[in-house]
Amino acid sequence: EVGGSAYDASGTGREFNIASLGRALDNLRTSEATPPHTIDLLVLSTCYNGSPCAISRLAPYARYIIASPEYLHLSYMNNRLFESLDSLNQMSTEEIARRFAELSFRRLEKNTETAITVVLYDTRKMGPFLGGARSQCDSLLALLRAGDKPTIVQYYDWMDNVGLYRKGAEDGVTVFYRPPEFGRMAK
Repeated sequence: EVGGSAYDASGTGREFNIASLGRALDNLRTSEATPPHTIDLLVLSTCYNGSPCAISRLAPYARYIIASPEYLHLSYMNNRLFESLDSLNQMSTEEIARRFAELSFRRLEKNTETAITVVLYDTRKMGPFLGGARSQCDSLLALLRAGDKPTIVQYYDWMDNVGLYRKGAEDGVTVFYRPPEFGRMAK
């Protein structure tokens, strides 16, 4: 969400963060070659991208988003669901997204000992919450960027932010979670 320059060694001059992804999605949505539309399902396969900041910024571009708000690279996302396109024709986008998230969680559960959090966000159901989240995120990000170097925050528990959380904030959020198999937070 902050920083993002030199994201990978092959493109040290490239910036990649939630803001640049949003700009790219906006360009795709408004280009002359592509009629304006919303992506049915967006999968964010990197750590910490299930935060209210990320989801509120990307919600205008995607109906459903699968991401993790924790330290979890979703490289084990299970794409076997897509092997039979005929079966997908019988499912709604919501069913496909939920099944994809669940299958991915089950695969991670078999192959991972750390905490696992895979979340399916229904951005339309989250609409009322995301408006408030966006303004809170903008304020937080401004504080993080205020210094000479952006502050790196490994984890920020948004449920502790009293100004952000309110009844119904969990509407449209389906969480698949398993605690770590070891350490203080085990079981």
